[in-house]
Amino acid sequence: MYVVVTDASGEESELGESLAAGFESWRTEVWGSPQVRALGAEFFPRLASGNPVSIKPHELARFQRECVLLRANLDAICRGVDLSGQRGLAVDMGTGQVTSAAALGEVFRQLVSVHLANIEDAAQRAAQAGGEVVIW
Repeated sequence: MYVVVTDASGEESELGESLAAGFESWRTEVWGSPQVRALGAEFFPRLASGNPVSIKPHELARFQRECVLLRANLDAICRGVDLSGQRGLAVDMGTGQVTSAAALGEVFRQLVSVHLANIEDAAQRAAQAGGEVVIW
């Protein structure tokens, strides 16, 4: 995912660092999940197509509201995802120890929260620069 700005001559450039929006499987399992769709999300479910999603400058305010909506419903979104086979859940990132099955839900929620924060950051940077967010 990255922020693209276009100058007066039409030349596009990336603004700041590229940040991850999550694992590839999250396109359908998290961002395009039935839980996210049930919230009325417009932009995140588009990721389920597998194609890059571009949020244009005139769409950023709606996209930021959608990020707030997902943040407010993060627990419900994460509870609805089947954790079997989810990447990044076998080892606690802080200690390097294998996590218990009971801890997997919280580890997963933390991972989703971090990646949502990356998306929120990109949206804020794009809004400030008059650019767009591209999630690939």
